[in-house]
Amino acid sequence: MAELKQWFILFCLLIITVQCALPAKSKGPEVINCATDEIPIELQGIQKKESVIFTVTKPDKVKVIVREMYAFDLLTASNKLIAYQEFPFHNEKPILSPLETNFVFREYIRTEETSGEIIIHERPVIKVIETQVEIPIPLEITSDDALGWSPDGKCLVVMSSRNPEMTVYHLSNGQYQQWSLQQGFWDEVYFSDGSLSPDGRWLVGECGRHEICVMKVNGEIIYQHPINIARPKPAALFRWSSGSNYLILEEGDWEVSYLEVGANWSKQPLINAANCQEYCESYASLFISDWSSDELKIIGGTRYPNMREFQINFPAGTVLPLTTGLDLPFVFSPDGRRMSGVRLRDTGFAPSGVYIIDLGGEMKLVKELDLLGSEVGEVLFWTSSD
Repeated sequence: MAELKQWFILFCLLIITVQCALPAKSKGPEVINCATDEIPIELQGIQKKESVIFTVTKPDKVKVIVREMYAFDLLTASNKLIAYQEFPFHNEKPILSPLETNFVFREYIRTEETSGEIIIHERPVIKVIETQVEIPIPLEITSDDALGWSPDGKCLVVMSSRNPEMTVYHLSNGQYQQWSLQQGFWDEVYFSDGSLSPDGRWLVGECGRHEICVMKVNGEIIYQHPINIARPKPAALFRWSSGSNYLILEEGDWEVSYLEVGANWSKQPLINAANCQEYCESYASLFISDWSSDELKIIGGTRYPNMREFQINFPAGTVLPLTTGLDLPFVFSPDGRRMSGVRLRDTGFAPSGVYIIDLGGEMKLVKELDLLGSEVGEVLFWTSSD
């Protein structure tokens, strides 16, 4: 027995020695900040315009989605095709840079192996709206990775869900930083393209089995909470406010709460059966579409078959029905006084197309679209002028 005990002690000492010899994992920063970087020459001198960016998507019979992207200039009422691409299998949204002059999207590259097998690789590509210059980023990504921007728009951020890690790519020099986010007990943390807070300080994702976790960008977990609904990915489960002061959590069909960012991370109810009046029973589950820049108004609605739009006043949680007849999602203008959306069906008295809605009540058609058949239209984002 004494000899066995001695061998056990030697084994433990060996394990401790090996662990001490291993290099320590690099720890990420407290905030993603690329402010000292230079703006790449391709993005310098680009004049911003007040435009509504929208897509027309046409699925075909071979699982390829053809997307045409347009910019509608609100000042000149001119319309310009700015992107065209065929997307296999699924349709990813581009993400507008904080500079508002460019966006990032996923490019799919097909390669054929000697065996005849077709392999599809993904990489991020930045596109300048005005000049249509494309800047491929030499990072291979997967469908499990999420994209984001640094607060200044000078760095691209990739959040990997499997063996969770963060990659910050500097557009000025092509260098990148990378660190592990695996600080808890999970091998995977499911991120979405909205996981990174606008101020570059926080990450939110789905950890473990139906649990929301909020962490610092260095991976330190600061808040965990179980969620009541099961969805394949958390894209519709949370949404940061534009100032990164609040985080919306969709916990059920008409159960919406919010977290106040800070030392206590207190969770407060926003919408429940008590304050949504008759809408809870009359319509299907609520979908959060956009949050105004002043953090006071949230636009949401319900999808088919009972489609309806609502304005939610924050933080009171009062639900006000809207009668636009448009389809989700809506996008707020940068000043928060207007929003834009698409009518997918020609109702006879109002054609299908892109609409601008004044929150005071006026709604006008800015671009008529032929959206009959299998085509789908969607407003992606709204840029402001210089």
